[in-house]
Amino acid sequence: MSTHQLYEDLRKLCHNPEQFREKLAALSDTGRFSVLGERGRNNWTILHNTVRNGYTEIVKHVIDLVTEHDLYCLLTIQNREDETPVHYAAYNNQADILKQIIDAVPAADSLNLLSMKNGRGNTAIHCAAYYGHAGIVKCIKDHFSVDTLNTIFSIKNSFGNTALHCATYHGHPEILKCIVDTVPADELLKLLAVQNSKGYTAIHDIAFSSNTESLKHIVDSISAEDFYKLLAMKDHHGDTVVNLAAFNGQTEILKQVIDLVTATVLLELFNIENKDGNTVLLCATRRCHPEILQCIVDIVPADELLKLLAIQKKYGYTAVHDIASAGNADSLKHIIDSISTNDFYKLIAMKDHHGDTAVNLAAFIGQTEILKQAIDLVKTEELLDLLNIANNFGNTVLICAAYQDYPEIIKCIVDTVPADELLKLLAMQNGKGYTAMHDIASLGNTESLKHIIDSISAEDFYKLLDIKDLHGDTAVNLAAFNG
Repeated sequence: MSTHQLYEDLRKLCHNPEQFREKLAALSDTGRFSVLGERGRNNWTILHNTVRNGYTEIVKHVIDLVTEHDLYCLLTIQNREDETPVHYAAYNNQADILKQIIDAVPAADSLNLLSMKNGRGNTAIHCAAYYGHAGIVKCIKDHFSVDTLNTIFSIKNSFGNTALHCATYHGHPEILKCIVDTVPADELLKLLAVQNSKGYTAIHDIAFSSNTESLKHIVDSISAEDFYKLLAMKDHHGDTVVNLAAFNGQTEILKQVIDLVTATVLLELFNIENKDGNTVLLCATRRCHPEILQCIVDIVPADELLKLLAIQKKYGYTAVHDIASAGNADSLKHIIDSISTNDFYKLIAMKDHHGDTAVNLAAFIGQTEILKQAIDLVKTEELLDLLNIANNFGNTVLICAAYQDYPEIIKCIVDTVPADELLKLLAMQNGKGYTAMHDIASLGNTESLKHIIDSISAEDFYKLLDIKDLHGDTAVNLAAFNG
C-alpha cells in the first residue's frame, strides 16, 4: 500500500483513536515517520489536522509511537502557509495538546518549535496573543525559564510585532498581564519599548484599543520615569501615545495619563508635535473630539493655554482653525470660557499658510454659528480689524461668504458692521479685483443683494456697482455675462 493511501486511511481514523493506534503501531519506525510526514491538501500532515481539531488522544498515540527525534521533525513540518502543528495548537487554544508536545521533546527543541514563524512571521505565541488565548500563553510560561520566556516574548513577526503588540492591539489584558508579570523588571522597559514597522510600541496599540486595564497594569509594573519614556516615544509619523489617543477619541486613556503624570511632564507631552505639526490638542480638533479638547483645556494652566492653542501645524492651522472648519461650536465656546477676550482675539486673528483666519474658514465653509460666536465676543474695533483681514488671494471674510454663496453669513456681517464702515468693507477687492458684489452678481444671489441695498445708501450702492475687477468688469457686467 502506498504511503499516501496509508495517510488517507489514518486520517479517516482520527475519530477512532484505538483503531488509529493499532494501524500506526503495525508500521515500522520508518513507516510511521513516512506516513505521518505525508502531506495532503494544502500540505497538511496528520498532525496538522489532529492538532487543529483537538484530537488529544491521537496526538498522544503519535507521541507514544514515534521516536523523540522523529517527533521533533514531524512537528517542524510547515504547510502551505508555513504553519506547523504547534501554530494550530495556539490558534485553536489547544493548551492540553501544546503541553503534551512540550513535555515530549527536549527543552531546546521546544524552544525551536515555539520560535518557528509562519508566512506572516508569527510564532505560536503571536497566534495565541492575537486571538486572546491566555491558556496557551500560561502553558508556555509554566514550562520555560524567565530568560527563555523573555527571548520568546521578544520575537517579532513580519510587521515587527511582538506577542505583546498582538495582545494590546486586540485588547487582551489577561495576556498582557501574563507577559508583563513574567518579564524581569530590568528587561520590562526594553520589551515595552519595542517598536513595530510603524514605530508603534505596545502602549501605542493600547491607544487604539482603549484598554485602560492594560495601561493601568503597565503603570503599576514600571517606574514613573520609565512610564514617561514610553509615553514620549514617537511612531514613524511622530505620534506619541497621547497623540493617538486624542486622534482616536480615546478619552479614558487620555484621562488615565493625565492622572498619572506630573503637570510638568504633561505639558511636555501636550507640546510634542508629529511630522504634520499636530499636537495632542490638534489631533483632537482635527478629528472633532470635543470631550478630549475639554479635558486638555481644563488641565492646562492659564498661563500656558494660549501658547498651546496657538501652535500651528502643517499648513498653519491652529486648533481654532480646525474647530472653525468643523463647525464645532461647543469646543469654541469652551475655549472662549477658558481664556481672556484679548487672547481669544489673538487666536482668531492668526493666519494659516493661505492667509486665512479661523473666521475666514468659517465664512468659506458656511459655519454661521462659529462666526456668530466670534462676532458676539470681540469688540467692534477688533471685529472690524478681523473682517478686514485678507488672505493670500485677497479674500476677506465677506468675500469668502459671497464667493461660496452663503446669504446668512453675509447678512450676519452686514448687520454687525457700523454704517460708516460698511462701504469700505464691501468695496474691498481680492486678487482678481472682485468685491463681494462681483461674487453676488456672478452667482445671482438676489437675497444677499437685497440685504446690501437695504443696508447702505443709494449713493454708496452706486459706488459699489461702479467698481471694476482686473478685467474691467463691474458687478453689472458679470450679472449680464452669467445671465
